Formats: sequence, structure tokens, C-alpha cells
Amino acid sequence: MNKKLREALKIILFFTIGIVVAIAVYSTMSSSDKSKFWEAISSANYFWLFASILIGTLAHYVRALRWKLIIEPFGYKPKTANLFFAVMNMYFFNAMVPRLGEVTRCALLKNYEKIPVEKSLGTVVAERAVDLLCFGAFLGAIALFNWETYVEVNASIQKTIADFLSGSGQKTEPGFLARNWKYLLIGLFTVIFCILFIFRKNTFIGKIYGKIVQLIKGFWQGLKSTLMIKKKGLFALYTISIWSLYFLMTYVCFFALPETVTYNVFAPFAVMIFGSFAIMATPNGLGVFPLVVAVILGLPEFGGLDNGTGNALGWIIWGAQEIMILTAGVMVMILIPIFNRNYKPNVAS
Repeated sequence: MNKKLREALKIILFFTIGIVVAIAVYSTMSSSDKSKFWEAISSANYFWLFASILIGTLAHYVRALRWKLIIEPFGYKPKTANLFFAVMNMYFFNAMVPRLGEVTRCALLKNYEKIPVEKSLGTVVAERAVDLLCFGAFLGAIALFNWETYVEVNASIQKTIADFLSGSGQKTEPGFLARNWKYLLIGLFTVIFCILFIFRKNTFIGKIYGKIVQLIKGFWQGLKSTLMIKKKGLFALYTISIWSLYFLMTYVCFFALPETVTYNVFAPFAVMIFGSFAIMATPNGLGVFPLVVAVILGLPEFGGLDNGTGNALGWIIWGAQEIMILTAGVMVMILIPIFNRNYKPNVAS
């Protein structure tokens, strides 16, 4: 199958899944929730959506500055503008096919900064490893300081998704698979890796095993590359700034609706953390992200917000991010050839 056709089919598939989820979620709402949903959407103060877009753009610019600190020890001195373009390009393509942007991000640097893809991929792995550690720390903080809420949010999200996938609107207890799918998945991967290790001398299996080992080594090398950073304090400052801006990007959207304007900081923090899982499911969480927001804010700890208003806020937060990503992605494709018309990459000796 032609590569371009295959990528096009992937995009169509992921968007179809997201749209189907969005339609299905809306169709399961009660008439009252649908009325509140449209009332919230029509009466929202969209100034805060615009503010969220600006904050998000700034967060991605800081991400470009942090990325530059990781790249420079390898002897390359890329333009900050090109790094920012590459970051926005990544989010643009990830909005269509999850993880596709990681590759296009490195391909763009190869074209305009002459940095080999394998080297820039290592820095991307390092970046993602740091963010994964931060994400784990935030998730751990929620569990440590508010364990009961953490358990309830996690259980409610899993239960809602399980009920949704089973097509049941009844409040039934999640089955064995719904409760333990994470552990079963880890076990499955462990068994597969053990089988590949045992039969690694086989030509075909050896290639698969080699690629997995290479991926693990690449992750480790990328993680170690952060130790080469000369300005570690600045790197830490950029990392804190990125996550603070991510939080603010979510928080300001709560001011868009009168029902959520009085919420404390824990609600948007929980939305930012647990909403990240939804973003991995469909293109940027299309259809799933608003569902997760509604589930979180519907809990008694967060005021028991009605399903319609919760979904409306979820769409407002999601919409702000999507407008930013799609607009910036298009602008990147227009501007990057102009910015690099007479540019010669500066590679340190």
C-alpha cells in the first residue's frame, strides 16, 4: 500500500473514532443535559478561550527554548524560531495521528538545520522522559495529598468508559477486564518480550527483538543526554514554566462559565492530569477529553457539576487547544520556508 495512502487512512480512522465517540456521548445525554450544554456553549465568555490560546502558545515557545538546551551539547546551534516551528508542527500532526508529530518534528529539523533525525530523536526522547517524570510526580502528588479523590476520579473515569464501551447506561460495576486491563497489558508485553528473548536467534524474531532493544537503548541514551546540559538550572526553570503554563492554559477556561468560575485550583489540576490520558486515546482527545472533564467535575468533591455543563467546559478547553494547534500548524507551513530562505545552519566544530 502506498505510504501516503496509508497515512491518509490512519488520519481518517482516528478522526472517525473521535467523531463517533463525540456523537455517542452527546446522544446518551438527557434532554436536560443537552439543554444545559448548549446554554453553556452559547453564554460562555470566549475571552478566556483566547487567553488560553495565548498561554498555550507561550508554553510551546518555552518548550522550544528547553529543547535547544538539550540539542546544543551535540554541537548544533539551531535557530529558536525553527525549534518553535518544529514543536508546533509536532502538535499539528499529533492532532491527526497520535505520535506522528514526533517524526515530522525531527524531519523538519533535518531539512532546515541539517540535524540528523537519529540525533534529534534522541533529544525528543530525553524531553519526553523528563515530561513523563514530571507527569508521574504530579499524579503521585494527587494520590499522596488527596488519595480518596484520586481513587474516586480514577474509578469514575474507568467506570464511565467501560459503561460507554459496553453500550450500557446502567450504573453497573466494571468487569474483571475493565478493572485490570492495565495489569493484563503489562503482563502481555512482558510475556511477548520473554518469548522474543528466548527465540532471538531466529532470523525473523531476532529482527523484532533487536528493534525493541534498540528502542529501549535509545530511550536510555536520550535520558542520559539531559546530563550533558550545561545550563541545568535554566533547564529546570523552563520545565517548571512549561507545566505551570499548561496548568494556566486549563485554569483560565474555568472563568468562561459562571458555574465553574469559583472552582479552586485542584479541579483544573485534576482535569489537566487525567485529561492527558484522554489525549492519547483519539486525535488530541477528540470526543473523549470532554467526557473525562464532565466525569471529573460531576464528582461531589468538585461540586457535582451537571453533565451538560461539564461537557461544555470540556469542549471549550479542548477547542482552545485545537484552535491553537491547527492555526499554528498552518502558519508554520507558510512561514518556515520564508524564515529560512537565506539561512545556513550553524554547526559547531
